[in-house]
Amino acid sequence: MADIAKKRDPEKWAQAKARARKKMGGHSARAMQLAVKYYKDAGGSYEGKKSESNRLRQWGKEDWQTKEEYESNREKQ
Repeated sequence: MADIAKKRDPEKWAQAKARARKKMGGHSARAMQLAVKYYKDAGGSYEGKKSESNRLRQWGKEDWQTKEEYESNREKQ
């Protein structure tokens, strides 16, 4: 599992998480990905270097599907 980045401004992070959860309808990996964007846009930063195990950018580029989408696409083939 990837290390969790240390945020320099916990208050900005809490606001970013709340905003992302509200927009995405609850807690999810995508909501936390959006929270990172909101945090950075608000001027938030992190301590230290980015971990080599942090693969959020790669994960975000992958073609994720719900079970229903997967089954629907499989039926079309």
